[in-house]
Amino acid sequence: MGEDVDFYWALRKLAKRTHARVEVIRDLPVWPSSRRFDKWPLWKTLLWTNPAFIWAFRRRKHFWNGWYSFPVR
Repeated sequence: MGEDVDFYWALRKLAKRTHARVEVIRDLPVWPSSRRFDKWPLWKTLLWTNPAFIWAFRRRKHFWNGWYSFPVR
């Protein structure tokens, strides 16, 4: 979820600079996987999906490096 929020904010910023607009496609179904969260304790899931936490750390790219270091397969 964090990378989706970050992507949306970056896209909005780009749209504003280029005088474009961002539209949400509501009729496109997406089924996300919960495999990563199934392995984590509840406190960690709640922390990492908290929008305030994501906003506070979204500019620190080194902080997010571990997200894909260990695939959940």
